[in-house]
Amino acid sequence: MSAPTFQIVSVNRDSDWFEASLKQATNYIYASHRWSKVLNGYERPNTGIGGNVLIDEFLTRNASTIRPTQRNWEAILFRILRMINDFAGFAEFDNLGLQFEDKVESLVGDLRETQSGGGLKEKLEVYGVGVRAGAFTPQLNDEASLRAEAGLPEIGPEIQTAWEEDKGFRRPVTLKLKTDQPEEQPTDETTGNAN
Repeated sequence: MSAPTFQIVSVNRDSDWFEASLKQATNYIYASHRWSKVLNGYERPNTGIGGNVLIDEFLTRNASTIRPTQRNWEAILFRILRMINDFAGFAEFDNLGLQFEDKVESLVGDLRETQSGGGLKEKLEVYGVGVRAGAFTPQLNDEASLRAEAGLPEIGPEIQTAWEEDKGFRRPVTLKLKTDQPEEQPTDETTGNAN
């Protein structure tokens, strides 16, 4: 019997090798699940001017992964329900099944709305802040546009008169001129009655 021998092993401390191995393993995992590294936050999307990378990722994964998986589970659950029906004898439940909602479409709609500057509420908030900050002055066209977007009636004669009195530019409602307030009448200090 011979004496044990020692084998010298050199440990690979090459960081590029570790990074390449990690990327390769990650790619296998994401590919096997047909999922996106961008949607999990593992990678940052490459975006250009006006890029909709996140929306495209959601739509791609919805068509290639989410909906097919949902359809597969719908079919499995339909078969299970069918077997339960056959066993229990509930004829009225013969054609019942399960259908998952398509949540990605509403999510994509929300993302598009966010990218386009938000909804009416956000526009009105930005508009109000801008007016109060003095960044811009309210105009008749602004009001007409915001009313149309909100589905409100067109500008009526009272509002048109107010715009004309203000010479085409409305002062913010929070600012009142001294002429807008009724004058106080002097009172008799002893009785508190008006003179």
